[in-house]
Amino acid sequence: MNIGEGLIFTRGLSNSQRQKLSARNRRGELIKLSSGVYYPKKQFYGLKPGEKSFVASVAIGAGRHTLVGKSAAAVLLFPYLDQWIKFVPEAHGRSNRSHSSLRFRSVPDVDVHTVEIYGHLIKVSSAAETVVDISRWYDVPSAVALGDKLVRDFKLDPGDLQKAIQNRRYCDNVESAEVAAQLIDGRSESVREAEVKVGLHTAGITGFMQQVDVFSAAGEWIGRADFLDPESSVALEYDGRGKLEGQFGVEPAKAAVDERERERKFTTEAVRVVRIDSKSFTSGDWLLSVERALEENRGRVLPKDQWKPHKF
Repeated sequence: MNIGEGLIFTRGLSNSQRQKLSARNRRGELIKLSSGVYYPKKQFYGLKPGEKSFVASVAIGAGRHTLVGKSAAAVLLFPYLDQWIKFVPEAHGRSNRSHSSLRFRSVPDVDVHTVEIYGHLIKVSSAAETVVDISRWYDVPSAVALGDKLVRDFKLDPGDLQKAIQNRRYCDNVESAEVAAQLIDGRSESVREAEVKVGLHTAGITGFMQQVDVFSAAGEWIGRADFLDPESSVALEYDGRGKLEGQFGVEPAKAAVDERERERKFTTEAVRVVRIDSKSFTSGDWLLSVERALEENRGRVLPKDQWKPHKF
């Protein structure tokens, strides 16, 4: 059963059916998620943290409120859902006020769109406005990761971001949205990749392209680099948990062996690989490694027939 099947709406119910719902609610069998929207209590508390936030957002957006921020992002990304990341549902309101189950955000002229979820029409801010607001309220990497995913899913035209920024021009922290808009191109596959992209931009390091297929001199496909600067033959690889602990059904040991074999092939073609992990990223040491690699590999151009941007 999908998590949306538990949603119970009073809209369209007879008086008798409403009374039965009220009785169930009084007995503690239901939890009220929004005005006129209930969910079986036991089932709700059995959901994962991100699922609870998502279901609550759907309940709010199906009512009189328009979802913004993280709630709008979750609905726009559907059916993709991060089950483990909890967030407070966010909706458009006249003033910035919040409590444990709903945060109101005051934003001007929301471009309201509707998205069908579980057979219900949910009101959300536009994809472009949602990305802009995420960058203003939270951080640029989260906005870039969201924007890149929406671009790949054909739910966002990067050209719409400037209009959304213009609509928010008198809002706080709009400069963060301007940075995000420069970097969104549909190529980040995770928040950490987006963080690396933002980090390179902030450090003034140019020349890297994201998600690039690399080939041997004989024309054999070697693999895809997270980032590649062909003018210096330097590749950046972020070692997320999936790469070295296994993902998509690949055993951890095999994943680690495959990753090292790919690096060996890169090195054979004179491509220097800088590996970034959680520790080096947090400390900032990864940037020093990138700068050193670029300096030492200066002028070692990777021939044009040995690389091309990956086609999604």
